[in-house]
Amino acid sequence: MNPIEFGEKTRYDHYLMNQDVTYANHGSYGPCPRFVYEELQRIRFEQEKNPDRWFRLTKYTLYADCVRAAANRLDCDFEQIALVDNATVGINAILKSPLSSFTSKPGGTVLCINLAYGSVLFTIEEMVKHRNMKMRKIDIQLPVKSKQDFIQQFEDELRKGDVENIRLAVIDHITSSTAILLPINELTDLLHEHGIPVVVDGAHGPGQVFPQLSLKTLTCDFYIGTFHKWMYAARGCSFLFVRDPVIANQLQPGNTSWGYRPPLSQLAIMTHFHLQFFHQGTRDESALLTLPKAIEFVDSMTGGFDRIYQYNSTLSQQAKTLLEQRWNTQEKDLVPSDMHAPYLKMIQLPDLVDYKRNDDDAVRLINDLIEHHKLVSIILRLRSLCIRKLISNERYLHSCLQEKHILSSTPSNMFYSIAQEAIFMNEYQIIEILIAYWPLVRLEIYRLLPLSSMLFQIHNQQPDDEIDSIAKILERKLPDGSSLVDYIVMGLVNKHQSLSRLKIVDFHRCSSSVQMTKEIFRLPLLWTSPEKRRSLQKRMSIEKTKLDKYIEGFNYVYQYYDKSIGHEANFESIKIIHDCQIINEDTIVGLEIQQLTPFRFHFHKLWINNYFRQILAPNTSFDINLVLTLTNVDNITHFHLSDTNMETTENELKLLVRCLSNLRNLRVLCLQRVLNLYPNRYTTPHILMNLCTDFNRLLRRLIYLRKLDLSYSYLQSYIRILFSGLIQPLEYLNLQDCRLISNDLEFLLSMRNLRYLNEMNLSMNNFGTRTCSNIILQLIPRCSQLTILSIGYCSLQASTIGQLADYFIKEKIETKISYLSFKSIIPYYNYEFDVLLQKFGQIKTLKKILLFPQLHTYPGANDDEREIVARELYRRCCQTLQTLNRQDLEIL
Repeated sequence: MNPIEFGEKTRYDHYLMNQDVTYANHGSYGPCPRFVYEELQRIRFEQEKNPDRWFRLTKYTLYADCVRAAANRLDCDFEQIALVDNATVGINAILKSPLSSFTSKPGGTVLCINLAYGSVLFTIEEMVKHRNMKMRKIDIQLPVKSKQDFIQQFEDELRKGDVENIRLAVIDHITSSTAILLPINELTDLLHEHGIPVVVDGAHGPGQVFPQLSLKTLTCDFYIGTFHKWMYAARGCSFLFVRDPVIANQLQPGNTSWGYRPPLSQLAIMTHFHLQFFHQGTRDESALLTLPKAIEFVDSMTGGFDRIYQYNSTLSQQAKTLLEQRWNTQEKDLVPSDMHAPYLKMIQLPDLVDYKRNDDDAVRLINDLIEHHKLVSIILRLRSLCIRKLISNERYLHSCLQEKHILSSTPSNMFYSIAQEAIFMNEYQIIEILIAYWPLVRLEIYRLLPLSSMLFQIHNQQPDDEIDSIAKILERKLPDGSSLVDYIVMGLVNKHQSLSRLKIVDFHRCSSSVQMTKEIFRLPLLWTSPEKRRSLQKRMSIEKTKLDKYIEGFNYVYQYYDKSIGHEANFESIKIIHDCQIINEDTIVGLEIQQLTPFRFHFHKLWINNYFRQILAPNTSFDINLVLTLTNVDNITHFHLSDTNMETTENELKLLVRCLSNLRNLRVLCLQRVLNLYPNRYTTPHILMNLCTDFNRLLRRLIYLRKLDLSYSYLQSYIRILFSGLIQPLEYLNLQDCRLISNDLEFLLSMRNLRYLNEMNLSMNNFGTRTCSNIILQLIPRCSQLTILSIGYCSLQASTIGQLADYFIKEKIETKISYLSFKSIIPYYNYEFDVLLQKFGQIKTLKKILLFPQLHTYPGANDDEREIVARELYRRCCQTLQTLNRQDLEIL
């Protein structure tokens, strides 16, 4: 597996955080990677399947495996380490357990430092109060000149005397609030010389210290660390390490539960130490069990600890340097560089007018940044760059964007926020300016939009419609007659040559629209000066009169835009990621002249319809290579072709096979109304057989193919030849209106790879014969993964459909079916509808079913009478579903 790409792409692809928040505080709560969070949900789902089995049997084996994984990763013995919810649990267990160091004689002190974590100090304070002990705190004096200077402060404290009464010392590996990396081995050795046991609070150590944490190489007696901060486990996954296993079994958790006296069966797989902390009554231990996935995420997906360390430590140091330069606080570090935490950084703030230097205002500042700015570090630098001021004053925005230090120091979220606010305030010209100066390498168009408000304005948004709705927002006519797409396009053609770093424009999530395709593929022609547009050198056989007419119309439409465009500006090329639909001259001309301009179109999905044939010069073959030669064919994963004229030209079918063989990475192939194998339309029978053989060879070579659509094609009796030898795990198969017969169904029945199908459409084929019906009853059970099945208008008897329903009812635990279409050519009898609905209502996964035929098939003298009959049938069916308590089942 190739390691994931670090940076902004990792955040959006592998984490669940809000995209409008700049998250610079990973250390407190540790955002969980999507990969690990999915494992967390899977574990919780497993619990709910059989809670008794989970809590009595399953979880103990899983916990033992996780402890072994932890011991292996941290280089210690299985008996020395236990998993706990958080570091606070571990600290409390050590301080409050009846260890001999506390109980051998009364009194004593616990040694700690003033930089310790707040809750640790509270725990020590409470513990010494109950045990009649004292808390002895070393006030570390900052700044510290060197590591030895820090150790010297410990030595000075110990020289003050009363060392023999120190029962325990608690030190940090990395201090939480000040980000200081303590020399814990040197400090431990010093304390051991005086016979003082040492606890290391290592909440920030695992995953951050270099080289990777090895508990065997440490000399401390106890170590508490977390896996959910810097080792990517789910929140609530930490560990408690005890060097001496005898002492480990003496520790008592805060809650005494069934682990206090566990059964022998549990002691056979883990120690009393483990069970004390794990068997804590009924609770959700799912986070603890995500540790193996967290380790897999680090080792397999990110490329290992060393790669993470190099990236994080370098990036955090760069951020520290940048902010100190902006705030003029350089050379004011409180500790030397070898005591800086690798990821956490302590940066001195400048004086702030609205905030005093006290604890209360520090908390208020943190909350204000989170609540009002959704930014952490950079907002202090940018307080004067009020977004409202930016979008209401173009000159001020220009001046800000022309300062390189502002562009380089502003987080990416800020630019998207400015765009969203500008759109919300109807200041659309700001979008053009912003994109022209775009300081990031990548621009994701959908992130420019304030979607939460705009999608609601369009209609009640459904998730499946989001892409179309985003396109509608971009295309919607504005008061000045233009659209958001126009402003985006104008910003791109006027890209600033030196200040803009833009190299990639991604229309992902908004590129399915025909109008959007036209607008975007006009970019190369719009960049070209009006004088040169008429003299373009064509590399494709576009009919001259059509091209001249197109250019003339283009110049007329854009005559006013041309006045504000810096034509043929020499800036670095921009990759445009957008689906390609060959729908008119816009897309073909854009592809044709892109190499003469800075724009390069990259697309994964390609649609071609019969309009492509209409704009070609007379006597030019329908050759999709004319398009494929203009792009990188290895990028194309979806190809859709629909041309009703293809059926009459066998030479073009041969040419199509050769062209498609170049698309080696196809996952989706759609050839609607293309592959019509009418025997009487070909000169000799062997030509037809050769065509089928060539298509079969093509399909077998497409090893990544997962979805195949050959609908509205005449394939009768040729399924065996076309599909022979196909082994790809197809997820989608559409053979609607392909004139299939029993021989074709028999071969489909023999195909083993159909068991992977999620969707299958066999509608509009005549399966009215008993033979076909019987094969259908055998075929559908073979497709065990189906979620969508359509066999409408196939002349199937109601009894056959009922038998299929019986199958889904029988497989109720395994079935995934959610959508069924059994539309009939003429209406079933009322009692047949009742029987079918009684059965379909028992399929709990089913959400929608199509049963009703076209209106004209209902009895009646005219449409009004037929509509009355149809309405009455629908009402009757709804009543039946209501009696079954299946109002959630939609029937059409």
